[in-house]
Amino acid sequence: MKLFTSLANVQVKKSLKSVPIKRKQNAQSSSNKENKSFSKLNELKYQERVLALKERKIALREREADIRIME
Repeated sequence: MKLFTSLANVQVKKSLKSVPIKRKQNAQSSSNKENKSFSKLNELKYQERVLALKERKIALREREADIRIME
């Protein structure tokens, strides 16, 4: 009978230990998701700046071409 109760206690202890691990994994998972979303947002902002620079270069070249035509 003592063997049975000690095995039951071991199982309870194991189940209690696995809960915090799962919570920790969930916390890490949500943290990773947040980091990925911030990374994606930063990447999109970077691409937006690159496109804005390209548009400015094109506009500048068009103005230079117009000036050459006028001369």
